[in-house]
Formats: sequence, structure tokens, C-alpha cells
Amino acid sequence: MKRLLYSIILTIFATGVLYAQDARDALRLSFYNVNGTARSAGMGNAIGALGGDFASLSINPAGSAIYRSTEFSFTPSLSYHNANATFEGNRSNDTKYMLNFSQFGLVTGIPVNNNESGIISVNFGIGYNRLADFNRNFMVGTPSANSTILDYFTQYANQIGNPDQFDGYNEGLAWRANLINYDSNSPQGQQYWNDIQNNGYKQSLTRSINTSGGIDEYVFNIGTNINHRIYLGATIGVQNVYYKETFMHSEVDENGTIDFFNSLDYSGYNKTTGSGVNIKLGAIFRPVDNLRLGIAFHSPTFYDLHDTYDRTMQSSVNDNAGVAVISNVMPDYVGEYDYKLETPLKLVLSGSYLFGKEGLISVDYEYTDYSTMKLRSGGDGYDFKNENNDISNIYGATQNLRIGGEYRPLDFLALRAGIELIGNPYRSTAFNASQPNKNFSYTNYAVGFGIRQSSYFFDIAYKLTDSKEYNALYPGGSMAKYNVNSNQLLFTLGFKF
Repeated sequence: MKRLLYSIILTIFATGVLYAQDARDALRLSFYNVNGTARSAGMGNAIGALGGDFASLSINPAGSAIYRSTEFSFTPSLSYHNANATFEGNRSNDTKYMLNFSQFGLVTGIPVNNNESGIISVNFGIGYNRLADFNRNFMVGTPSANSTILDYFTQYANQIGNPDQFDGYNEGLAWRANLINYDSNSPQGQQYWNDIQNNGYKQSLTRSINTSGGIDEYVFNIGTNINHRIYLGATIGVQNVYYKETFMHSEVDENGTIDFFNSLDYSGYNKTTGSGVNIKLGAIFRPVDNLRLGIAFHSPTFYDLHDTYDRTMQSSVNDNAGVAVISNVMPDYVGEYDYKLETPLKLVLSGSYLFGKEGLISVDYEYTDYSTMKLRSGGDGYDFKNENNDISNIYGATQNLRIGGEYRPLDFLALRAGIELIGNPYRSTAFNASQPNKNFSYTNYAVGFGIRQSSYFFDIAYKLTDSKEYNALYPGGSMAKYNVNSNQLLFTLGFKF
């Protein structure tokens, strides 16, 4: 299934075309932020030392030990994603709305010592937090392209030579759809060619991409309160993964300047499903009444994953008599592949300072090294040696900073704000070349408020995610720049018993 990639940098960042498991797949399932309760979101998720919020069970498990009563909460959210793309100087835009549940959970405790000393209570938490939301729509295009996807197919066809060995999901489809030509009189390695390149390009090109799914973490937590000064906790996190990317790639000779070629439509999907498990350990220390310090360790998540993928190629080319020949070809079967993924370790250091009942400020620092991601155990015995080497060259360590605050103008009302500064997981150079994503950026801004009474609470938060990333539409093609603004409203309703 695997094959040597001829253009490593651009291949790694190609979207939609390739189905092989690679560095981008590893990052997708490793790069995420907790998207739990509205209170946590409104404070920029800076709750590692604060605790007392269900989202903290996925950040610092000791947060459950802060609870002094049973609490049930759930959080629906409404998202609006606006994606702007720039490709060969041309801008395009697409949007997507989505309604999800970001959190659902219960925390309860068993009192151990009524003397308020020693082990005060043992608390338990169960539920889930959403870690990643993959729902996006992208549109990219240009009325006069400088390359074609057929260049990728042609180049690989020349490397293989024998059409019986062509990949049935890529160059094999182009060959069967009469989009790749063969000239036995040409030198070895140049015998396959395409009409678009032969006529100097300038065809219109568009690519639409729809991604859907997410990562949900089901948490099973235990925490203990010792002397109201030391809080310890552990969480077993079970991840459920669903990711689907559907694309339509079209090229059309709208000006009639390309001999024989009229149009092509290349479409398909890649789908990843699976599950993973990790362990999180955490502690919160309260050296003085108003100060809390936290530390948490997240083990790698060990994923078992299953990919399915399919492709279709439609074409219109003229024969020597000028008559259009229409082809519609597809592989003989839907592709499938099983493999494993190991995500990086995480270390979280936190601090919170409480100004009595008037408010608080909280900071989380998170360290992750994405170069340690590992793809493993391909279903056909493949060891992913080349892909893991790519990962170690492309990605590096990041330092994330989350800062949040809460102000209480009234006993029952809290106003919140926060920011998440997410580090760039890409190295500035890879394979002795400058990386397109050296300027990758990802920042969350949030505001919110909450109303709390003795038996219930209600929180609302608005979160804006601003991100910038570069990806190629196909290996060897120009890079597309994506600017995505994601707007999210979260509503948490909770009850205390």
C-alpha cells in the first residue's frame, strides 16, 4: 500500500488526493484543545489549578477533588466556521454551521472524614468532553492554473512504467479515463504525459473540501481531597474518533486552448474511525488560602484506527476527429487499512489566585513535543519507518499558554474572559528546506458570563478561534493558504445536589 513519495514536503501537506497514512494524519489526532464547559471556555481553558469544573477532568484530573457536592452538567454548542482560502493569488470563501454537545458529565463524592483533616473525601467523575471539532467547508480555485493534478499522476506513472502496476485510486484512474497519454518513442521516464501540461496549462481549477467529525473523550475519574490543601486525581480517557474528508477536484478548459482536453472531475473521500486510551495524573496544592498550584501529566493516547477511502474520475477528452469521449471510472472496491497511532506526552503546569469572592486569575502552561508522534502496526505489516522519520523532521515541541480570569460584580454573577496562545507544531525547516507552515498560527479568544445559585448554574461563553495554515491541493502544486475563523457559542446548564 505504501510507496516512496517523490516530493516529500508537498506530498505531506497535500489535501484530499492521498489516502496513505502520513504526518498530517498523526497531527490531526494529536493537536487539539479541550472544548468542554462554557465556564472553562470563557476563561480560555485556564483551569488546571482551579478545578471544580468538569472540563478540568481532561486537563488536570485533580480538579474533581475540589468539588464539595454532587454536580451534573451538560453543554450544547453552536459553531460557525468561516474559511478563507488564497490559491495562486485568487481568494475564495466557504462556511459551515454545526450544532454539537461539547460536554456531558457527573461528579459525585463520598465523605471520608468529618473532622476536616486527613482525607476529606473521595470523588468520582464520569462523562465526556469534546477535544476536537473537524467540521469545516473549504473552497479553493483559480480561473487560470499554473499546474494540474495530472502532473502528479503523470510523474508517478513515469516512475512506475507498467500501467498494470498503477495505483487504482490515483494515476490508475487518470490512465483509464484517457487523461494520461503514452508515447513509446519518448525517453525512459518521459513516456507518459498529459495534454494540459503539453499546452501550457491555464485551465480553470477548483477544489471543494468538506470535513466532518471530531474527537470525544470519555472520562473516568477519581480524585481525593487531603486537608483541603492537597488535591490528587487520575483520569482514564477513552477517545472516540470520527473524521471524514470529502473532496471534489475539477479542471476545465473554459477557453478552448488545450488540445484534446475538455474537463476532469476527481472526487472521493477519506474516513478515519477508531478509539484510543490514555491516563492523566494530576495534583493541585493550596499552600495558602488564595493560591492554587497545579501539575498534570498526560500519557500518550494509544489509538487503534481504521481508514476507508474511495475515488471516482470523470473526464471529457476529444478524439482525433474532435468528438468528445466521456469516461467515468472508479476502483474495483473501497480501500481499507488498519493501523495504530501514538500521540505525544503532555505536561501541564498551572496557577490560580483567588481574590476572595470577588474574582480570580488563572494561568496554564502546556508543553508537548509533536516530533514524538508515532504511526505503528500497519494492517499489511508495514512499519511506517519513512512516515515516522517525516514526523520527527517536520514537527517539533510547542509551548501553549492559557490565561483566564473571572470577576464577580454580584454574588450570583460572574464575568469571564480568556485567551489561548497555541504554539506552532511545525519546525521552521524540514529536510533542509523552509517549511510553508513555519508561519502557522492558532489562537483562541473567549468571553462569557455565568449565573450561580445554590442548586443550579447557567453559563454562556463565546469563543473565537483564529487560525492560519498552508496546504497543497496535490503534490507538486501551489500551496493554498487557509485562514479560518471559528465562532462558537457554548451553553452549560448544571445542577448541584
